[in-house]
Amino acid sequence: LGGVGNSADCSRFWSSSTIARLGIGAECSWNDPRTLVSTLGNNAPIVPGDELLLTAQIEITTALYWAPIQQANQVVSNQRVATAELATISLFSLPMTVSDPIIVGLPEELNTGALLPLQDSLPFVSVADIEAFRIGATRYMAVAKQCSGASCHLTKVGRTVIGQHNVPSAIYTWGPDNSFQQIQTLETYGAVDVEYFSYVDGKETGGEELKHFLVFASLVGTAGFSSPPPVTMWVWDKGRFILRQSIPADAARSVNVIPRYNDVLLCISHAGPTNAVEVRRLVKGSYRAVDESSLEVVWIPSQFLEVVQLIPADRPMNAVMYYPDGLAKPYIAISNSERGASHQIPVAIREWNDFACGGRGCFLNFLSLPATGARSVTPFAMQLEGMTRHFVAVANHVDGDLALELSSHYEIDSFIYEVDYANRDYRLMQTIATSGAFRFTVFRQETTESAEHFCEIDACQTFLAVANFRGLFGLRANSFIYRWTNTSDAPYYGSFQARYQKRTTGAVVLQHIDDGLTERPTVVTVSSAGQADSLVAQPFKDLIPVPAIVMDAPSTIGSCDDLRADARGSLFSAGRDFVRTEWTVRNATGAAVLLPDCPGISVANPLILCKDVSLLPAGMYSLSLSLRNWIGGSAYEELQIDRRNDAPPYTKIVGLKRIVVKAGAELVLEGDIERSNCNSANAQGAMTYAWTLAYVTQAAGAPAISGVTSQLSLTQRQLFIPAFTLSVGSTYQVQLVGTFGAASSAATV
Repeated sequence: LGGVGNSADCSRFWSSSTIARLGIGAECSWNDPRTLVSTLGNNAPIVPGDELLLTAQIEITTALYWAPIQQANQVVSNQRVATAELATISLFSLPMTVSDPIIVGLPEELNTGALLPLQDSLPFVSVADIEAFRIGATRYMAVAKQCSGASCHLTKVGRTVIGQHNVPSAIYTWGPDNSFQQIQTLETYGAVDVEYFSYVDGKETGGEELKHFLVFASLVGTAGFSSPPPVTMWVWDKGRFILRQSIPADAARSVNVIPRYNDVLLCISHAGPTNAVEVRRLVKGSYRAVDESSLEVVWIPSQFLEVVQLIPADRPMNAVMYYPDGLAKPYIAISNSERGASHQIPVAIREWNDFACGGRGCFLNFLSLPATGARSVTPFAMQLEGMTRHFVAVANHVDGDLALELSSHYEIDSFIYEVDYANRDYRLMQTIATSGAFRFTVFRQETTESAEHFCEIDACQTFLAVANFRGLFGLRANSFIYRWTNTSDAPYYGSFQARYQKRTTGAVVLQHIDDGLTERPTVVTVSSAGQADSLVAQPFKDLIPVPAIVMDAPSTIGSCDDLRADARGSLFSAGRDFVRTEWTVRNATGAAVLLPDCPGISVANPLILCKDVSLLPAGMYSLSLSLRNWIGGSAYEELQIDRRNDAPPYTKIVGLKRIVVKAGAELVLEGDIERSNCNSANAQGAMTYAWTLAYVTQAAGAPAISGVTSQLSLTQRQLFIPAFTLSVGSTYQVQLVGTFGAASSAATV
């Protein structure tokens, strides 16, 4: 920012209208020479979706620093560096006045990553791809392992040592607590891609059943580099995957499967001398062969036996078949990477025609999209202005002289095109700066922000993650997650804006997983660098502060009691009063019940409830509370209440109704019992506390509940649970029963 130095005066950067939105006493500071931080003051009216304007007097310049650096091939060449050093070449852009507004968005962050155990005896395993899938109620992950050793598939030596590629792929079970357990290894060598699909297949004994398959692409054959590396298909059978078919391949770089009517199509990218994409059709299992010795018709299981077509390509690194939203025909996008000495090769998109290729159906030429050393293509769609619009994200990987490879060759832009399938047309919608981009992943994630302020169209919940493989600083290239954001009143003019930057090493994919079995959507970063962290799983943090309701209310009400509830201890109001507080009482049929306020009591705080229930019949009721904070985070809590005609005490367990505790942390719960209003101050009777602990869900390997309760420490008002007493993945219920005289009531957590 021109002429402002390291000033902390917000008026040097922001317009007067923006400063008013930042609140009274807002402060500005610099985290580093590139990062300006504005800290909100009191009563800041800013909300997501607001536009922030820089002052009209400010100017922006861009500095590019180049330094002579020795490359991996021992050649010294000028290379871009992050900061200026001695003997660098410095280039400054012309001053630019900034007029476009900055849209206030919501933070998207990932929690600290958990390394996924690969359970390999070999060090530095390079992972090329993963596939998460479910069979019944169990979730699995297939991991395609390419080789072992640091940068094993990137160096000339590593690419030719068969021992480094003798790493079988593996199948893991994936528990809801993010625990992984290897259950099987698969004999694939130099695996570079894996694809899961399911199919209703014929049974040898008659009828049909749903079967589960995996298809792997490998770069090394079973006998080493001398044998052709196959594409292998595996079928799930009795708790394991068994080999069903081996398909000859020529340096297959990717496999992809798609249904077509009652068929299944498989495409294989042959990046060797064949230079083609092969499309095959699955032939359903049936009795269709005759045994030569017995002359009996024998069963042939389903296999990809029919070759549909061989599509010429230019060292195809990836091919994906897909159905654009709302269209009945499938298409195939082929990532051509090089032709001769050039990387300037377009991506080819072909359209399926049921009547072509002798009536068998095949893909015909449709469009060509400009690209540069394309590594992969990701088709997707968004709803904009009530219309479905189709896009293609092209991950451009490299551009430069193949004989003189430089790190700077990987610093190129990738492209996002909008495709008009009806008119066979396209337009370049956006370029994104990437570093050896390997793959884009597009996903949708539900958010909880208020539609009044932000996210008024579905498309703003669309995310784009790019895995950057290598750049100026070698394999250590940051990867990014972008989110679609409107930049004007018309969503047509939106764009993907960076929301999260992640340090990665040789990243090949940022895989988004949201199958309902994890507490939060998760991003798994896959690295094929052959270094320490091949797989890292990171769940998303809440996109915005979500209230945590802490409600002090009785679960049992006697004939002399009022209904009193206090939620002032609720958390995460985002620094301001809650903008919506709604209490609701319903009867057993779900109908809302209107109750008068407590006589003679004036309640000014909306988080406090006091209702007269003297005329309320005995029975079960529910009390619910809905809270929303100013930024749009909302929460809902419901409590079952037993209205009784006797005089039960008020029993409660202080704090949250749901608690997440780590295995290594101790837990202390405190209870309290108050006598009913029906009891006079001098009423006689003992106040007793009774604590119990029970399983709600018991994780595999968890001890019997008797073994857990034996570790507990009890006092009259407290329950103490030592560290490492509760089992990881289990859910428990703690109950406190309070008794006064002949009446009792209970509270649970």
